[in-house]
Amino acid sequence: MAYEVKEKRGSLWKNDNKATDNHPDKTGSFKLDGKMYNIAVWENQKSKDGSKTYDSISVSEWKPKADSNSTSTSVATEFDTSEVPF
Repeated sequence: MAYEVKEKRGSLWKNDNKATDNHPDKTGSFKLDGKMYNIAVWENQKSKDGSKTYDSISVSEWKPKADSNSTSTSVATEFDTSEVPF
């Protein structure tokens, strides 16, 4: 049985692939009103005057991550079995 996200629940994970400051510190997903959403969080952003810090978030419609195994394609080829020595 596959895991199913419960209504009004979700999770955030540390972004281990962060290469620049433009990439979020954490990413995740959650479910609201039966729809899935992506969430990205940038931690410790500074206010314009520099006196305070805050976490910035972005929410977008959910898109499943590409499965690295599904990108490879397998091509079946036919061959003449009369040449097989067994």
